[in-house]
Amino acid sequence: MKRLLLIAAVFVPAGLLYLVGGVEFLERSWMDARFALTQRPATSDVVLVEIDPRSLRLLDRQPWPQAYHATALEQLLDSGARRVGFDVDFGSRSIPDEEMELQQAIRVSGGRGVLPQLDSVQPLPESDGLVRRYPAHPDAERPLQPSFAAALADDPELMAQDFYIDFGIDLNTIPRISFVDVLVGRFDPAQVEGKTV
Repeated sequence: MKRLLLIAAVFVPAGLLYLVGGVEFLERSWMDARFALTQRPATSDVVLVEIDPRSLRLLDRQPWPQAYHATALEQLLDSGARRVGFDVDFGSRSIPDEEMELQQAIRVSGGRGVLPQLDSVQPLPESDGLVRRYPAHPDAERPLQPSFAAALADDPELMAQDFYIDFGIDLNTIPRISFVDVLVGRFDPAQVEGKTV
């Protein structure tokens, strides 16, 4: 009898904690604390090309022609980039010839140019409003669609399962290049050689 009471004393509160969301809260708090305490530099295999204020000022036509992105892709791949992903919505108005130019550059890239599928997997915020993970696919009704991050990583394991975002990386340590510098070829190819951009 004492043993049953002891088991109940442990499992009943744990069950209640689970039912009211307490376990999720504790798990999130632990994860957030761990990331806050373990800030570390980014690995050297990722480079960001930024649409920064300088690029916006110098390339003042909006929206930017898709030909700009086609040229940037060619410049990066010619400089030895392993993969190049565009986190850009190309759904806005475009000129057909320029659209064809980007499509051709993606085709010629041999799978090294990655576009996001905007109707595909999107990370959703948790109950506290923060996004902590990418789902592998939105639901069982649809075929498996990798998230943009998983497709860019080209990692079959990431494509097939949910994965958490690593907030322990110090974003200030990720190398960055201005988009306009890539467009005109004013960057050191060694910055992108063998890297994911």
